[in-house]
Amino acid sequence: MRAQTPCNFSCFQQKFDTAALRIKHTTTDTGYHNMITGDASPSDFSDFRGWPKIPQNAGLEKPVVMTPHLMRRVYTDPKFIVLFRNPTNRLYSDYIMRAGRSAEDFHEAVTRDIQTEETCMKNHTVEQCLYSLDIARTLRTRIFLGCYSVYMREWLKVFPREQFLILRTEDHDQDPKARLRKVYNYLKLN
Repeated sequence: MRAQTPCNFSCFQQKFDTAALRIKHTTTDTGYHNMITGDASPSDFSDFRGWPKIPQNAGLEKPVVMTPHLMRRVYTDPKFIVLFRNPTNRLYSDYIMRAGRSAEDFHEAVTRDIQTEETCMKNHTVEQCLYSLDIARTLRTRIFLGCYSVYMREWLKVFPREQFLILRTEDHDQDPKARLRKVYNYLKLN
């Protein structure tokens, strides 16, 4: 697997340069444009392991500023569409995609990783264990990414519930048109 170069804020902004130009060229004198931009990075929602790199968290044992707080400073009125997948299916798929060997190996890895997280949680908060880069380095799976309720609580501390459309992959798979209609209605598109 190829290592990715970390993308800082300036790098992230550049990903929207083309969209920003289109918006600029279609904006009316009154400031109206009919463009929607988005970012589909799953890690933004659930991977808070980078919290120690945020300057406001320097030297702290637990974060006070995380991704939702940073987004609140950048976006005025965002709408979030969150698509949750069955956590077990998500974990197995992720494991296989990251060079997993077999179902038996997966079971062994998950059993060990659950034990690691549970041991941590005997002495620390759930958040401290799930957001720990040190613990994540010892895990054979990325089991922490499927703890959706923990991450959702963090987002809801910063943004109101109305700014989230929450969907399930299983529902999308059963009726994609209905889910797409729901997304269009949420975004007020016809």
